[in-house]
Amino acid sequence: MLPFTCCGPPVAYSKKPKCLCLDMSPFFGENLVFAPCELFGLKSCCFVCGAPCYDSCGVPYLTGLKNSEEFATGLKAAYDKFRTGVGSDINPKELAIFAHVTDEQMLGVVADRSRKIGAPADVELMER
Repeated sequence: MLPFTCCGPPVAYSKKPKCLCLDMSPFFGENLVFAPCELFGLKSCCFVCGAPCYDSCGVPYLTGLKNSEEFATGLKAAYDKFRTGVGSDINPKELAIFAHVTDEQMLGVVADRSRKIGAPADVELMER
């Protein structure tokens, strides 16, 4: 997949499969998905709430994971090590972003919109 850095940096994000509002990850596992660009951070519902627009063009890279958010955190740590070493000459605006897309974002709940992988959540969400 080629990144489209003119529309924002590429995104690697973890996501739990849902059917309506039911978590299907115990049956199918979780996914690590790559999107070619962030699409300027726009959201799917009136461009301000809901799932990120890049979720519509994301391609599953790894499926059936048990803890995709932890896996993505480890992947981000390896990526940061690369970025400070060999990849130090890459423009920072073209470097990938790591995120975790939750069902609260899909439904348009504003509780945890800016959560990034490796960063603590500002608002603690209720577990289901």
